[in-house]
Parts: sequence; structure tokens; C-alpha cells
Amino acid sequence: MTEITSSLAVSLLGRSFKSHLMWLGFAIPIVLHSWNSLNLYHDAFQKIATSGNFALFGSIGVPFRLNLPVLGLAYMMSLGISFSVWFFFFLGVLQRLIFARFGVPTGASDIWNSGSAPAPIMHEQAGSLAVLLAFVLWTGRGHLRACGATPWPALNPPSTKSSPRAWPSLACSPASPSWSPS
Repeated sequence: MTEITSSLAVSLLGRSFKSHLMWLGFAIPIVLHSWNSLNLYHDAFQKIATSGNFALFGSIGVPFRLNLPVLGLAYMMSLGISFSVWFFFFLGVLQRLIFARFGVPTGASDIWNSGSAPAPIMHEQAGSLAVLLAFVLWTGRGHLRACGATPWPALNPPSTKSSPRAWPSLACSPASPSWSPS
């Protein structure tokens, strides 16, 4: 059985490395970033722009950024997730356009939001993350209740199969990144 799985893994790996499309997708970012890196050493290599803005109706800038790792990840996304990303991106651009047309001051990006959006849209994004957190907690409330009963055997139903070591490690995990030996 081990020979079958190892030969299957080798054949899948070999098939992907033999694909000309995979090597083309691998070569494009290497050549692009190598060219842009050589610009730092000599002016003969002019930098190829991978980000910028273009004006929409003369008043609002639509950002574009060629982010090749994200592009590779988007290739593997399902159509529904990809549509959702594009839909909410264009909804944000439409909001900026409406704010600009009605004269709503949105302010400029500051050091706290990494320059991605003005403050009112960042507040909207923070609110959407709070709603997402509430949705995830509400959806997983049964599982969380079962996990909460695990450390106390009197409350533990027999069908719960959570490890008794899970809770101490979970309790110590927020402290572990900040702890470092001297």
C-alpha cells in the first residue's frame, strides 16, 4: 500500500513539474521581480510598474496592484468566492464614487490603515469583521458548548471526543508568542 501512495505522489509531483504552463507561471514572477530588483543596481533596467491608480470619472482613483501570489491563489478559488471578492471590491469603489459625488469628506489614508482605504470605509470593514465573528460564534455555539464541558467530567457528555489536554494548551497559547527565553 505504501508503494502505491508513494508512486501516486511521485506521479502527481512529476506531472506538475512537467507542465509547461506551470513553468511559465513560475517564470513570470521570477523575471518580473528580478528585473525590478536590478533597477536598484543600475538605471538601464527601468522598473515595471505593478501597482498604481487610474481615475474613474475624474474624481475617484481606482487602485490596481499586480500581486502575483494572490493571483495564483485566486486561480485555485471557487467561482463563488472569486465573485464575492470582486463584487465587494467594486462595491467599495462605488461607495467612494458616491461619497465624492455628494461631497462627503472621507479624509485621507493614515498610518493606521496601511493606505488601503479612507477612514469611513475602514470603519465599515471593521463592522463587517465584527458581524463575521458573531456569525462564526453563533454557528459554532453547539461545538463550543461541547468543548467547554470537556474539562469537567460531570458536565461532559459521553459523545464528546475532545482531548483533555486541549484546554490547558489553549489557555497558554496567547502567552506563548510573547514569551521568549533570555
